[in-house]
Amino acid sequence: MSAVLLSQDFLGICLVLSCGNVDTNLAEIIKRAELFQETQNWHFGISRTDFRNSLYVLAEADLLRNSFECMTSVTLRDVLTKILKHESVYFNDEGEYWDLQTEHDGSYIRCVLGYGDEEYKAKSATKQSMVEFFINSGDIHKPEEVREFMAQTGLSESILYSCSRSGNSS
Repeated sequence: MSAVLLSQDFLGICLVLSCGNVDTNLAEIIKRAELFQETQNWHFGISRTDFRNSLYVLAEADLLRNSFECMTSVTLRDVLTKILKHESVYFNDEGEYWDLQTEHDGSYIRCVLGYGDEEYKAKSATKQSMVEFFINSGDIHKPEEVREFMAQTGLSESILYSCSRSGNSS
């Protein structure tokens, strides 16, 4: 079994869980994701540990997977550029893998995720907006600015459900 999340959806989940505060540490975001997964019986990826492990990979804490405390010193701001430089995160029974952005027409991703042309264009536009807001602008973003951006791009708690799946995996 496998699952894929587009990088803009993964970042959207992180933004919602951090309430728009990019200075929230990854340990706190992980705690909130795991609380959502436990209380809703839904998970991101194919198991409840996939979200956590994909952040470990981004934070280059792969060798420290048993040390949750190391994630308290890494913030969403520290990894958001890394997230957006990737096209997607892929989950399978062997682990979590971040796929680098590639130049293509999106047909593979549309096929894998089942997006129609219009939905894929909307996802692409969201990613471009995120790149412009977080990377190209070079601004330091205050939580209220990020929350305004989230409202303008339609990022809300609904992403937690649209990007997760029901299940009892642990």
